[in-house]
Parts: sequence; structure tokens; C-alpha cells
Amino acid sequence: MRAIFTSVLSCAASVAVLPAGSCWGGESAPPTPPAIPVLERVVDLHLGESQPVTLSNGKKVQVKLLDLQEEADPVRQAVRRARVQVEVDGQRVWLTSANYHLPVTIGPVQIDCPITRGPTRNSNTDAWGLLKDARLRLWPVGSPWLVPGSFGYPLRQRWLAASTQMANEPVYVDHGENPKVRRIYYHYGLDFGGCEALDEVLAATDGLVVSAGKEVLEGYEDTPVRPRYDVVYVLDGRGWFYRYSHFYRIEADIRPGTRVRMGQRL
Repeated sequence: MRAIFTSVLSCAASVAVLPAGSCWGGESAPPTPPAIPVLERVVDLHLGESQPVTLSNGKKVQVKLLDLQEEADPVRQAVRRARVQVEVDGQRVWLTSANYHLPVTIGPVQIDCPITRGPTRNSNTDAWGLLKDARLRLWPVGSPWLVPGSFGYPLRQRWLAASTQMANEPVYVDHGENPKVRRIYYHYGLDFGGCEALDEVLAATDGLVVSAGKEVLEGYEDTPVRPRYDVVYVLDGRGWFYRYSHFYRIEADIRPGTRVRMGQRL
């Protein structure tokens, strides 16, 4: 079994809500897919800091970070569990950060915590760009997390049919838990197990292919794209980049500049 899909959002998983192409400017800005609304709102906070957040439905809430608790193992000092206590419009709740935990409802919002400061201190790469103590994501209560019909499962495979590594879990494959290695690989992507040359990788969204193998679409060189022989990048209408990795073979018609539909084989 091996991981065969990784999704990386624009601006290193910080879920940037910049319109696609706005990072490059100029009259010859690259083509972009049709816009898709982003339903989440993101805020980074220091301990004790409070900020107003305007939700996607226009409602304003006040969010405060009250406490942060992180647990690391005694051998590698890898963060194994992190919790934050937050206050939303005077109501308090504890959130477990990432590691397969879904958003919880408190008052007028759904809220989660994708990353805290601990992993940023001993990670082998900075995939998050977090400069404060914690990052929070908020949606209106009752709202879907993504626009319905805009995102699909990226494999032609039964739901969670194999092992996964996701959501900043310390990597355990390929000797990832070697006690001698002190820089931790927190798996910020979404890896699904699959069978070599058998499981088909599908486009999770409609979008524009900006990289396939080592080829990059003109105008997208200075972006999150890092081309590799077995990797495809797709840009969707939210301005998010999706990195599909570990291909046995990339379809011949998947080339930079191609537009793909959700569910199309890559």
C-alpha cells in the first residue's frame, strides 16, 4: 500500500481566500477557473487575543483564544495532541486541533483548529505560515463546509477503504518515526492508501491544470506549484491549489492549461 494523493491549499494550507491570479498581477495574468465562494473564515490568534470575524453570511462574531495545551512524546518531542480553549461571543469551548477532528458547533458558528504553534517549532518544513499561537476556521451554524457539489472523493475507491495520513499527524510510513530524527514530518496533506497501478486518481474539483509532471503552465512559476515527475497540480475556483502525488501514470490528456471536471481521471 502507498499514499497516492495529496491536497495542498494555496498559501501553504492557510486557506487563502485571494482570487486566483491576484498573486501575479499584470495585464497577462494567467487564466483562472470560474469563481466558487469560500464559506470558511480564518483567523490566527495569540493567547489572550480577541478579534472580530465576519462570517460568510455577513454575521459578525467576536473570537478569543483563551488557552493552549500541547502534549509531546518524551523521545522525539513530536506533538501528539493539541487542544485550544476559545470563546465565541462569550461562549467557551475546547477544541482538539486537527488529527481527524471535525468542526464543532458553539453559538452562531461551527469552528475548528487546524494547527497550533507546537508543530511549527520542530517541523521539517513550514507548511502553515502560522506566526501566532493557533489558527481557527469558522463557518455559520448549519452551513456546509464547502459549496455542495464543488468537491468530491479523489479516488475510485470505497470511502476510507485503506489507511490514511492526514491533518498534521506525525508521519509513520517510510521509517518516519525514527527516534534519531528530531525534525518531525507532520503530515499536512491528505494521503490515502491505494494499490499500485490499480486505484484511479480523480479530480476532486473542477479546475485548471497548472502543472503535470515537470511541465508548468506559463504564469504559474512563482506559485505554490512544485513540479515533479509524478505530480499534478490543479487550481480551482476558490483559488486553492490541489497537489495530486505519487502517480503510477498521468493520463496523456492531462497537460498544463487543460481544464478538468470533478471526477475526471487524472
